[in-house]
Amino acid sequence: MKKNVDSTVSFEGSVTSALMFFKVGSQDVALMMKWCDEQGWHSPKPIDHDEMVAIANSTSKNTEFLPDRMLTYNSEINFSWWVPAKRRKINVKKSTRKEFYYPAMVFHVLCGMLYVGCLKNNRRPTPETETYSIFGKMDVHQTRAAFCQTRKPEGVGVSTIPQWEDAFYKSTYNKLPNLKEWKPNGTVGSICTK
Repeated sequence: MKKNVDSTVSFEGSVTSALMFFKVGSQDVALMMKWCDEQGWHSPKPIDHDEMVAIANSTSKNTEFLPDRMLTYNSEINFSWWVPAKRRKINVKKSTRKEFYYPAMVFHVLCGMLYVGCLKNNRRPTPETETYSIFGKMDVHQTRAAFCQTRKPEGVGVSTIPQWEDAFYKSTYNKLPNLKEWKPNGTVGSICTK
């Protein structure tokens, strides 16, 4: 750590500690660091997944009721749900197609990213249920959704689910999804526990 960090902030008070993220080789490491004006940053303490969730939960003041379609909920920035199959409006570049029959889908939000998977059966999945992609590499990179001409939600929590669905379904696709090509991309459990 050779970077100097100023201890002043834009509100009245001073920095006493911070959660910092470092890249060590190809691995991301989270450390809780303490600050003092004489030493600078000191006393690094590694933070694991459960501690990160506890930190996120401790900053939350809102209690939310979970919709029936919820699959997992770890925090306001880490949760998943499923959506039944439905015919919806679709926007595809250079296409006059206006509707598309979307299969049942799984959505997982993690730290502002949306991960998706299609389901062959139109019922609530289990962690072992296989998921697929029908979108091709241009619109879903492995399981991570790309957005074109839509905005991701600015808030957090399950109240943003309709906004995440709009961001995905109302996005402009590069080409029409293909219901004849179901590419396996793991299980519901592997998508929802990233």
